[in-house]
Amino acid sequence: MRRNKLDGAFGLPGGAVELLLDGALHGTPVEDCIDLQEKRGQAEMTHKERLPLKCGDRELWEHLGFVFGEPEDDLFVACTFPTGWSVVPTDHSMYSDIIDDQGRKRGSIGYKAAFYDQWAQANLTNRYVVNRWQPVTTDGQIVVSLEDHAQQPVKTVHKVSCPMPKNNDEADERRETYLAKDALEDQMTDWLKTNLPDWQNPLAYW
Repeated sequence: MRRNKLDGAFGLPGGAVELLLDGALHGTPVEDCIDLQEKRGQAEMTHKERLPLKCGDRELWEHLGFVFGEPEDDLFVACTFPTGWSVVPTDHSMYSDIIDDQGRKRGSIGYKAAFYDQWAQANLTNRYVVNRWQPVTTDGQIVVSLEDHAQQPVKTVHKVSCPMPKNNDEADERRETYLAKDALEDQMTDWLKTNLPDWQNPLAYW
């Protein structure tokens, strides 16, 4: 790996000193320099076939056609993707989606490229995913839904809801809301076990 002459200066990792000095010369705040570094790291993910070393069970990836090579550094391993698969950046600079040859999201990559805290990990996406992080509806319902990642955009295929708890104390109401979400999630999990028993297998139902 080619290294800049400033790499490692002041105990900082490669590229960090150069980035901060350039920011200082142009009056760029440190937080903006860090954001730029993270965006550069995300862009690099889309132009080079590799995966984080932390990617779970490699046999699952290999079943889909990924071919692993040698580690590139402490975070990444060289990897040949299946034909037509790619990495697409999301709106968040630390996260990218792995898209298959049919345009479906099949996995996610998280990569924090900031010099002070670097990490990377990847996971495969199940076709069916429980989404409890939905806003309260206009008619005051708390909702948990089952989403189908084989659809583009993701399609909600099953939904359960309950009334928003009413309580004068905001902390108590928030706690009641989370408990309601837990109960709805349990209902959804029971539905999945009955109707889609292999739903937690990222290779199933595609």
